Amino acid sequence: MAAREDPLPPVAPTEVVVLDPPAPRARRRWVLWLVLGLVAAAVLVAGVLVWLWASGRAPVPVLDDAARAEATQRIQQEVADRLGIEPTDVAVDLGAAPILPQLERRVLDEATIGIRLPADRATALVATALGLEPASLSLGQGTVRLQTEIDAVLTTVSLGIGFAVEATDGELVFAPTEFVLAGNPVPLADLLEVPFVGDLIRPLTEPRPFCVASMLPASLELADVAVTPAELVVTVEGRDIPLDEAALSTPGTC
Repeated sequence: MAAREDPLPPVAPTEVVVLDPPAPRARRRWVLWLVLGLVAAAVLVAGVLVWLWASGRAPVPVLDDAARAEATQRIQQEVADRLGIEPTDVAVDLGAAPILPQLERRVLDEATIGIRLPADRATALVATALGLEPASLSLGQGTVRLQTEIDAVLTTVSLGIGFAVEATDGELVFAPTEFVLAGNPVPLADLLEVPFVGDLIRPLTEPRPFCVASMLPASLELADVAVTPAELVVTVEGRDIPLDEAALSTPGTC
């Protein structure tokens, strides 16, 4: 996990926070894009390359390189289309072993997929996951930052919270580590003692887990997350990944 940045600077309030627990959310169909990407790659590549091989139009090394390039491109395109990002924001590593034998037996030895979400897409997805407003979020160095206002008797007070982000046991965990009240950094223990304010912000002081594993095939797992002011990068990886739809449609658990 990236090192914590300096305390948050004062930022103009952008949104009044809703302190009630977030409403239930519909699951994003991450399984769908992975199924489509991997299965479509396997089926399309296999058909084209069998024809090339049978016709003697290309030697095996050339065919294997073509298979790897086509599978990589298909996965990149499917993931990008479903997350609203560019294919170049999706890095795919299918390992060093020849790909044709893996496609033939419909099992990938290994795969690592790195998904780069630019700041605007990252804050939109995180806001949906945590039940917050996208306009109230921004990215920091290793953190997702919330800037909002809270009602305190006859006035409103600006509140900034920095959430450190960590990938743990299939979950993205957003743990509050920095608090800024009315432009001043405040330790959490002191913040909770502020009259009226302490009780209002208590729901925001607990770690917020978001299960990613349940949105991925069981053969893939959340490996890492990295946050900078410009982007959030999620890494997913797996070994012995079956390329049949039934297996890829079986989700993991947190």
